[in-house]
Amino acid sequence: MLDYNIIPSWSGYQGSEDQVLSQVFTLWYHFQKKGFKYSDITTQSGSDERSAGQVIRFVKDALQTSQANCIDGTVLFASFLYKVGIDVSIVLVPGHAYLAFSLNSDGSKMFALETTLMGDLNIEHGSAQDDLYNSMNGLETSVQKSWSSFLGAVNEGSANYHNKAKPEILAGNPQFMEINIKEARRQKIRPIR
Repeated sequence: MLDYNIIPSWSGYQGSEDQVLSQVFTLWYHFQKKGFKYSDITTQSGSDERSAGQVIRFVKDALQTSQANCIDGTVLFASFLYKVGIDVSIVLVPGHAYLAFSLNSDGSKMFALETTLMGDLNIEHGSAQDDLYNSMNGLETSVQKSWSSFLGAVNEGSANYHNKAKPEILAGNPQFMEINIKEARRQKIRPIR
């Protein structure tokens, strides 16, 4: 992924907030370049209307098929970003999941990413991020187009996180949860091997 020349290294929070965002984008660009698409496979074998849950692919299966549903894509991003030192959470809302990440090490600047939009290159990024959009000028056209779709997915995810999910989480609504990966690891919750 470093060969894309978007970031010089995986540095977590050792650089600026823009560098953290560029690291998240590099992963987004990589998966877009690999042809990842949203795939809505959620029905469990033998399930009925009384059971809650959905099919979740293992990371290796998502990587092999280049397909992911909302939770698959979120887990995929969370796994990679946690490994490079970026603080990430899985946000669960009724019937959906997406990624939240902090641009700084103290967790005070949270953004969210709608991973289901990964296969869509025609998302409008919105004018609020024009300064960030301009920072990718000079790179090849495919990177600029992916950057625009990434900012659109960040805008959508962040709006949903701050305006809908976070207030419900703070109010204690059990249908809304934020699972911080670093905190889960501290509580001895480990990935399936």
